[in-house]
Amino acid sequence: MTRSLGVRFDPAYPLAKLRPADFNPRRLSPESFVRLQGSLGRHGVVKPVILNAD
Repeated sequence: MTRSLGVRFDPAYPLAKLRPADFNPRRLSPESFVRLQGSLGRHGVVKPVILNAD
């Protein structure tokens, strides 16, 4: 039996709207986060980014 978690991949999600999850213990500096957004824009997603509805 396959159970859906309500997760979907949205390749058109605007990178400018991404923000780190408050509950994630891994922290990025603001500069690193901007570099991450740039990398996603240039190279796309190699490993899926997990987004929630918020």
